[in-house]
Amino acid sequence: MKNKYKVILIIAVLLLAYILYTLLFHKESVNAITVKKGKLITLVYATGNVYADSYATLRVEEGGNVVFINAHEGQFVKKGELLLKTDTGLLALQLKDAESNLQKAKVELQNKTKTLDRNKKLLAGNSITVKEYDDTKREYDLAEIELSAKMVAFDIIREKISKKEIHAPFNGLLVSVKTKAGDYLTPNADCFDILEPSSILISGQVDEQDLGKIEIGMESIVSFDAFPDEKFHGNVFRIVPKTDEVTKINKVFIKLNSLPKKLNVGMTATINIKTGETLNAITIPQSAVINKEAKSFVFTVRDGKLFKKAITIGKTDGTNAEILSGNLAENEIIVDKPKDSFDDGVKVKIK
Repeated sequence: MKNKYKVILIIAVLLLAYILYTLLFHKESVNAITVKKGKLITLVYATGNVYADSYATLRVEEGGNVVFINAHEGQFVKKGELLLKTDTGLLALQLKDAESNLQKAKVELQNKTKTLDRNKKLLAGNSITVKEYDDTKREYDLAEIELSAKMVAFDIIREKISKKEIHAPFNGLLVSVKTKAGDYLTPNADCFDILEPSSILISGQVDEQDLGKIEIGMESIVSFDAFPDEKFHGNVFRIVPKTDEVTKINKVFIKLNSLPKKLNVGMTATINIKTGETLNAITIPQSAVINKEAKSFVFTVRDGKLFKKAITIGKTDGTNAEILSGNLAENEIIVDKPKDSFDDGVKVKIK
């Protein structure tokens, strides 16, 4: 029994010694940060992709065999340039026939015009009757109607032939060619995709709560998954005044100052829009801030002990926060990532 009490006594003494050591000598190791003044840039983050305002899929309205094609992927084409043509077949013969009929109608109208002019003079000299003149006028009117009908018939066939051709709608770059010479195309078949390079924008998705911070012209920094080591600068070009009812997302468009080579429509982009800049701001990492019961505070280190200081946070860039009040001065030392168990007076040592 005596041995048992001895063991208990020894354990109690050791425990007491450990507690006394902890209270008197043990120090928590902490990561320390020196408070500095500097520039705080606030940003709105968005994800997005590459978009082109002037982008079109070109289709051939009237199908047929491709008899002419002058288009290659990556080729720059000028507005109005002929890119593709399918066989005209019977339409070409119909156009010749319609053109011949049109010329005949023109000649007939010219003859009727001469006769009408001549009879008008004869009627004035009482050399013909009014009925004879009216008959001439009626023949002229019928010739005029016939010419109009032949012109319509000619234009209809010519329009059908034009629908067998594809012309570039604007100066642009062919980003996709989906057919080749000899292919048979059905009506309205997709043939080319074309875009105007200077119309390329970055379409970004912004949370509804951040939209009020964004204005036209704000500086933006854009990065692409395809070019991980590069950053591209631009400005907010357009803001779409519509919020998606489900996702609560708004669209904004960024115009880059210069476009990277090999930038393709649809590429993924990451956007940071600069919404503000504060000079000479006292800033600290957000990881140093403790938030409890709607209050914020930090632990400062002085003479090897912790001291709690209440603070008010202002703007944040997502990593650092601006201190608006709380007597936190430049060059003070604070604890980064403090433990929940920390309190005033705890002894610490800086790592």
